[in-house]
Amino acid sequence: MPPLKWLIQKIPTSDLLYKHDDPEDFFLPQWQTDAKIALGYLLYRLLNTGFFYVILYLHFRADLPITRKLMFVIFFTYWGLIVNITWSVLSLVNALTRFIQEVAMDERVEAVSSNVLYKCQFIASSVAFDLSFAVSAGYWSLVSFYEKRPFSVSTSVLHLWVFMVAVTDLLVTRTPVRFAHVVYSIALSLIYLLFAYVYYKSGGKSILNDAKCLYKMLDFSQPRLICTAVFAQVAFVVIGRCIAVGLYHLRKCVFSKTFGGSDDPLGE
Repeated sequence: MPPLKWLIQKIPTSDLLYKHDDPEDFFLPQWQTDAKIALGYLLYRLLNTGFFYVILYLHFRADLPITRKLMFVIFFTYWGLIVNITWSVLSLVNALTRFIQEVAMDERVEAVSSNVLYKCQFIASSVAFDLSFAVSAGYWSLVSFYEKRPFSVSTSVLHLWVFMVAVTDLLVTRTPVRFAHVVYSIALSLIYLLFAYVYYKSGGKSILNDAKCLYKMLDFSQPRLICTAVFAQVAFVVIGRCIAVGLYHLRKCVFSKTFGGSDDPLGE
């Protein structure tokens, strides 16, 4: 049996469909034993989203034509940033909505596992973590080294801090992690490579230096270089997913050791 077919058969369909039975995992922190959302966690969610708001604010505040600012979405870094912003906003909205429900009802409200926003948060969180690692690892190991780009604060924010924020969130929240979700992160990465190819063939140039390709590693006139870039991108995404799974099980293990017996904060 081909390895890929065997692997697909081993992946539960429920994982691929982002099914999850406990909706509380999407609005409660891992380290809280109370069933209601604490104000401290809401403050954390506001700070998390505020971090990305500051990035967007400084980006659009730059003294550049608006069309040039928007053109930065041609870079993979900004694809990852957009997914991370989506994940952060959804996490804030879900937590804030739940908090308002609890205050308005003055009692514990049953959450519904089929909530579309929970599933969207689940999807965004998994892809955001994988892409943030792939962007960080890809930039510092390939782009920065190969193109000899100068170090700057904005570079470290986009290619390092975003990943650290993703790691922090994974350790703080109860967000579940499934290895099977790596297929969607790989798919989005390959879609970007297809976009880069179409952009290259249509005569598009990098807005940073008028180069014919978006990154030197994505020079489609050199097949070997492209094969290396594709392999590296997929490898970084898979490594990112492995890190997420490892941190997820570490989080559950530490919680179980700290609070005793169960990794369920509510003891259910």
